[in-house]
Parts: sequence; structure tokens; C-alpha cells
Amino acid sequence: KTHIHWPVDELEVIDGTNINRLFGMLDRAQITMVAGFPSKDANLLRLFKRHHVIDLKQGIRVMNPAGTDLLSQVRQRIANTEDAASV
Repeated sequence: KTHIHWPVDELEVIDGTNINRLFGMLDRAQITMVAGFPSKDANLLRLFKRHHVIDLKQGIRVMNPAGTDLLSQVRQRIANTEDAASV
């Protein structure tokens, strides 16, 4: 069987209940969703197994939601991005 990877943009515009259902359907069909979005929504972030941050200075970094507070990491990343944009 072939496993498909499906990139999705702007996932946070879909209602959370529908996202849960979509993930269930994709799992059953052996499709992996890959999404890139700057979201602070902890409920949405919990749906993903892996979390990465792209940092211009440090490159791609893995976020560790099991060992740390993921929401704090996301907020810090957004704050750093906003600070960099205002310079």
C-alpha cells in the first residue's frame, strides 16, 4: 500500500470538531496531513504528533510538547517573530 502525505495550509480556519473528524478519516485512509500554520490554539496543536518551529537564525527546531509547555513555546515564538518584524 502507498502512504500519502497531504500538505494543508490554513488548517486553523476549519472548526475544531471537523478537524478531529478529518484526522480520523485520514488515519483510516493512511494519509498523513502535514500542516504549517502559526496557531496558538493548544487544542489544535495537540492533534499533531510532531511540532517544529522554523527559526531564521537557528533553522528548523523540534518542539517537545511532552516535556515542556507547548503553548508557552508557541507564544514565545510568535513574540520573537513580532519583535523581529518591528525592527
